Amino acid sequence: MLVNGRGIVYEIKTEYDSPEKLTSQIASYYRAFPFVNVVTDASQAAKYQRALEGSSVGIYAVGRRGTLSQVREMKPFYSDLDVKTMFNTLRQREVEAILTQYHGEVPATPNGIRYTTYLSLALQIPTMEFQQYMLAALKGRRLVHSRDLVLKPSMEPLRALLVQLDPNQAGRANLARWLEAKEI
Repeated sequence: MLVNGRGIVYEIKTEYDSPEKLTSQIASYYRAFPFVNVVTDASQAAKYQRALEGSSVGIYAVGRRGTLSQVREMKPFYSDLDVKTMFNTLRQREVEAILTQYHGEVPATPNGIRYTTYLSLALQIPTMEFQQYMLAALKGRRLVHSRDLVLKPSMEPLRALLVQLDPNQAGRANLARWLEAKEI
């Protein structure tokens, strides 16, 4: 989900998907990330171009032999960013680090009220600043399963997605099968 420190979401739509849920999915993504792309089969690209007309969403098409081509460039969309949504994407230690950076310290809080207390402190941070903290925290995450896959040059367009998902062996196999199915 991160590329050079920019929060980018890649929503994958196969030929079996439809654009019906896409509007709500995109709205959810824009609450935490300013950049969204749809990655779809080349045969579906025109359908998603129509569905996303007038939006800031970029489109990539997976073509023959698994090649990716940019159909439409994404544009940043910041107005829907929401601190609570971004807060909920983070792990507790990441939240604690952000709160310490911004507030200087994090109060000792019992488990039962920790979420509410931490969220209250997070909501005091300006939205764009919290977004930068969140991106730094996400960028600092370590891959457990997918390091080898992420480093393949052919995976560069999907690198941000792979970092976010860190698919296990079965997930990597499913992704490879889907990409190989594009080879004719």
